[in-house]
Amino acid sequence: MYAKTLLVAAVAALAAVNAAPCDMLTEVTKLTPLISDPNVAKCSTQEESGGFALIPPSGLPTPDQYKKMCVSDACKKVIEAVASKNPGDCDLTVGSVTLNVKQLVSNFPTECAKYTTPATTAPAPTTTAPAPSSGPAPSSSAPAPTGQTTPAPTGQSTPAPTKAQC
Repeated sequence: MYAKTLLVAAVAALAAVNAAPCDMLTEVTKLTPLISDPNVAKCSTQEESGGFALIPPSGLPTPDQYKKMCVSDACKKVIEAVASKNPGDCDLTVGSVTLNVKQLVSNFPTECAKYTTPATTAPAPTTTAPAPSSGPAPSSSAPAPTGQTTPAPTGQSTPAPTKAQC
């Protein structure tokens, strides 16, 4: 914990505001509680963010870093936590790195939209029943028998072939 406090003090000592009306002390005070958030450390790993670090800042993420951050739950939680602090729209310079924290937070959804594809749903198939025809309706009665009869079989049989012909 002492190291984290020292880090915050170092950030506060090195940070300078390049754009008015941000107050460096106000911005650092807003963001200091995030140091104890375990998601900040997790989001700063190569695996989660491609090496992007918020504390100390490493600048805005590169496209490759955004790709990783946008699918990282830890990084999404960090961005939400930073947004909840309502950072000022100003540039904070720490050493040789300048970062506009509000820009980072504001651009995150737009940047992530470039690297994620929304789920699509296939349209439901449409079926239509055939329209009724205007022709005559089918008859439900069978034709009446005519008076003809089929002759009954006689007692004669037909001999079966004895030799197959090819």
